[in-house]
Amino acid sequence: MNNTLSNLNLEIEKGISSAKTLEELYQLLSTYNAYSILLIKAKNKLERLGTAFKGDYDYSDCYKNSIKELFSKFNQNELLNLTEAEYNFLIDAKDMIFLINDHTLLQIHSYDLFDADGLRDLNYKFIKFEDCIVKRYEDKIYKRDPYYCSEYYEYKDAIGLFRGKDLITPAYNFEKQFESIDGADIRDVLIPQSIDEIHEKIKSVKDAKMKILKNYRS
Repeated sequence: MNNTLSNLNLEIEKGISSAKTLEELYQLLSTYNAYSILLIKAKNKLERLGTAFKGDYDYSDCYKNSIKELFSKFNQNELLNLTEAEYNFLIDAKDMIFLINDHTLLQIHSYDLFDADGLRDLNYKFIKFEDCIVKRYEDKIYKRDPYYCSEYYEYKDAIGLFRGKDLITPAYNFEKQFESIDGADIRDVLIPQSIDEIHEKIKSVKDAKMKILKNYRS
C-alpha cells in the first residue's frame, strides 16, 4: 500500500512538472506568434506591400513572462527597453525601440490587459526622423492610484527621444543604465536592423524551445 502511494506521489510530481514545462512552452510559442504577426504587419506597412497577414489568429496571445526570454538574444546596442513613466497602479506600459534604418525607428508598445492575468496587448508604429537625440530631462509625471482613489503629479527624471526640441516618444523612467547614452544620437546608440533580422532572432529562441518540447515528447 505504501509503495503504491509513494509511486502515485512520484507520478503526480512528474505530471505537475511536465504540465508546467508545457505551459511555459505554450506561452512562449503563443507570444512568438503574436510578435510574428505584428512584425509581418509592420514589414508590409514599411515596404508598402499592400498585403495582409493571412492565417489563424488563434494561439497568438502575448504573455508578459515570455517577452523577456523571447527577446533575450538582443544586445544593448540592438534594442532599447523602456518603461513609460506615466502609468497607474494597474497598468504597466513598455516600449521596445529598434533602429530600422538611419531615418526610421520601430516602436513596439505593450501594456497589461486589465484582469487578464499576465496577458499584454501589442501595437507598433514607425517614427521617422532626420535627427533624433536620446535625452534625460525632468518631467511632471501624472500618477493615478485607483486602489486609493488618488491622483497627483510628481517631478522626476525621465528619458525620451527628441527631434530637435520636440519629444517624439512618451516620457520613460530614467535608469542608471541610460546614463551613458544621455545626449547621444540614436544612431550612435543602436545599430540598424531589418525587420527580418529582428524576427530571425526571436525565431532562434522559439526554435530552441521547440527542441525542449521535442525531447519531452521522445
